[in-house]
Amino acid sequence: MLSYSSRIIVISTFASSMLLYNYYTSNLISTLTVNRLVAPFTDLHGIHAEGSYTMSILKGTAIEDYFKRSTEPLQKALWQDTILSVSSDEEGMNLVLSSKNGHLVSQQYFANNYQTCSYMVLPGEYFRTQMSWALPINSQVFPIFNHALIRMNDVGIISRVKDRWLKSTMNCENQEVQPMALGSLVSAFFLLALGIAFSLAILITENIRYKLRC
Repeated sequence: MLSYSSRIIVISTFASSMLLYNYYTSNLISTLTVNRLVAPFTDLHGIHAEGSYTMSILKGTAIEDYFKRSTEPLQKALWQDTILSVSSDEEGMNLVLSSKNGHLVSQQYFANNYQTCSYMVLPGEYFRTQMSWALPINSQVFPIFNHALIRMNDVGIISRVKDRWLKSTMNCENQEVQPMALGSLVSAFFLLALGIAFSLAILITENIRYKLRC
């Protein structure tokens, strides 16, 4: 018949094994179910080389005219083989969900209207545009505006305004199943360690008492 200390050691060892098993299986399950986003292409070269995807752009815009009139080999090939003109960004975004299509859309328009992980934003930027104020030639306010804008940029005001008022796209890579961290099991292992230490103390005491009786 097992002594009390032996029983405590057996129970503590079994509980430790179960904790280690749960920690291992939680990491294994989270690895198998992790949300890894893998795109079929990453740029304009990729969508043309892939072959089965279309790329929708807004009809009647300068971007459509650029592809239509471009003499660059890639842009010309995209216009002939890949580009699909649509009447609205909403139509193009719907095609992304219903067919093999990538829609070329303003980054800010996407961030303001599509805060969802149903879409994937590819890296890179295309067709960056500049905006300016129209002022009379030799206007006296031009140096004032110029100095104020440079100053605002230097002290970070423009960046703070952008962070406050402009929405950013969702980071869908963070929406993963998180494994059980070892730190969350520290308290359980601490209690088991106390149980093992207590059982060892009982075992030593029993051995001493047994020797004294003999």
